[in-house]
Amino acid sequence: MLQESSVKATDFEKIIDKQYQAKLFSMVAKYRYEREKELLFGPAKVIELINISNQKTLVLTIAILITSILVYSLILGSILKFITHLTEAVYKIKQGKLDTRLNITSKDELGILASMFNQMMDDLNITIISRFYIDNIITSMTDTLIVINSNTIITKVNLATSTLLGYQEAELVGKPIKLILSQEENDKKLWIHELIGKGSITNIERIYLTKDSRKIPVSLSASVMRNDSGEMQGIVCVAQDISDAYRQATQRKRVEETNLLLATAIEYAADAIEITDTEAKFEYVNPAFEKTTGYTRAEVVGKTSASLLRSGKHDAAFYQQMSNTISSGKIWSGTYIGKRKDGSLYYQEATISPVCNSAGKIIHHVAVKRDIGT
Repeated sequence: MLQESSVKATDFEKIIDKQYQAKLFSMVAKYRYEREKELLFGPAKVIELINISNQKTLVLTIAILITSILVYSLILGSILKFITHLTEAVYKIKQGKLDTRLNITSKDELGILASMFNQMMDDLNITIISRFYIDNIITSMTDTLIVINSNTIITKVNLATSTLLGYQEAELVGKPIKLILSQEENDKKLWIHELIGKGSITNIERIYLTKDSRKIPVSLSASVMRNDSGEMQGIVCVAQDISDAYRQATQRKRVEETNLLLATAIEYAADAIEITDTEAKFEYVNPAFEKTTGYTRAEVVGKTSASLLRSGKHDAAFYQQMSNTISSGKIWSGTYIGKRKDGSLYYQEATISPVCNSAGKIIHHVAVKRDIGT
């Protein structure tokens, strides 16, 4: 067994047989030559390979660059074309052509953008048409419409409001609601608190104040606007001018009061008062009549004076002359004898007047009679 540490170059010939030495030395020499050749020619080969590689890389780089430029040009062209179409579409929309759409159907990003743009225009078109429709309704309203915010500042009014109150829209928007309310309404302010609490109010009478300080009675309905979170966004107030109705109601009230006064006066009058129709049938008698004749109101209504009160002391010509005077629209006055329920006779001074309607037709007779004794 040979020890590695004991083998030296000078012992090599002793260990190997002479017959193999030449062959082995020849192989070693050849190996040595090939290694030296590789050492000599290796760097040049590497340089050559590098040069070849650099040439290929340069060509590839140039090819990539040219391709990138071409692709960039195509993309840029598509983008510029899209922007051109988009600009034209926006310009048409600005002119009011809300049906404008982008005719791009590609499946790339630009096609997606075009589809999104068209969808946006569809939604916008619906919104604008709906808003125009609502605005048209508001403008066409004959009732006033006022929108106020949570601070009771006016944010919108319609044409009817401006017309009724004598203000321009710009003179009202941004002003507090108290500007158009009478002092009495501003002092109360209860309806606003009631509205906020209830959410809505309907047909309450309030007084609006015009620009020239005239008071206009209105029938007001209002509702609180709230967002999805329930927060109050404002109050919508719709009011109808009831000036004519108010005047009619006031006039009617005065008439009623007058009628009540007259009825009271008639009821308490000392003279007997009769109201009959054109056929002389009783429709009303006052308490003085009941006291004078002895008949109650219920007993005489629907019956004629001739059947109850004629004494038989006057001839037919007397009553015919009385009837002719009244039928001609004139007032008859005179003294004649009447008969009470108990059959007793009495003298009375009478004034009988015809009552006409608006067309001048006689519809009633009113008689005032005073008992002057037997």
